[in-house]
Amino acid sequence: MKKANRLSAAFFAVAALFAAVALAACAQKSAEGVSLKESGEHYVVIEATATGGSLADGLAALQEAGALEYTGTAGQYGLFLESVNGYVPAEGEAFMIYTTLGEYGGAVYSNASWGTYEYGGKTLACAAYGADGLPLVEDALYVIVAQPY
Repeated sequence: MKKANRLSAAFFAVAALFAAVALAACAQKSAEGVSLKESGEHYVVIEATATGGSLADGLAALQEAGALEYTGTAGQYGLFLESVNGYVPAEGEAFMIYTTLGEYGGAVYSNASWGTYEYGGKTLACAAYGADGLPLVEDALYVIVAQPY
């Protein structure tokens, strides 16, 4: 009987540990000013939870929090994303950014005539700037997706 009680106690302790780890992993899907809403094999969806900084800052914060991983290099036009969550675009593909952020502070940050992306019942327009040129504006969505160019 004591052996069964010990086994039950050990089972519940292990189950509690797994539950705590799972909750911690869920909690790390956000960082200051941004939240990772969804990620798939070749895309991520980020929501700004505060205004300030750039999408590149948000990516760095999410990476630091362990919510996603990316690699990129600084180029003539800003941050060039090379991989997101281990996905490297195939030949003829590149990471594209779409956003709900249109005009803000006198600048136009997206253009639907360049392309759109549907997410959660919303139509996001192709970004007019790279990740370091796109401001984080509270409630705006940003989708980074590998697509053919």
